[in-house]
Amino acid sequence: MDEELRASLEEAAETHRRRMAGLGRLRAELKDLSVTARSRDGLVQVRLGPGGRVRDIRFEPQAYERLNPQRLAATVMELIDKAAREITERERKVVAEHMPDSLAERLRQAEDDLSKYFPTGPAASEERK
Repeated sequence: MDEELRASLEEAAETHRRRMAGLGRLRAELKDLSVTARSRDGLVQVRLGPGGRVRDIRFEPQAYERLNPQRLAATVMELIDKAAREITERERKVVAEHMPDSLAERLRQAEDDLSKYFPTGPAASEERK
């Protein structure tokens, strides 16, 4: 194997190692994300993790006395919505840090649906065949 080809392969391998390390850091950062939203009165608290998954819901004992079931449910839903918007924004910023500048700026500004830049699998109807 000539030296030029060897150098090219070594450079490609190093680039691949750096990208894989970057993906590992990205996964770790996303995995550790968490957002907690609290009601104004402090009676209800909701914590969400990556992807908006609910991690915890807490009620102060007074919540059951001060809020009827419908208001308590509405408060939980409002807090989930608030925390979901915040976790989405945090995820967007973390992912943007690991992308090329041109795509990262679009993601930071939420100007574009970046999913169109990634390969897609077969359509759901094709998967069932």
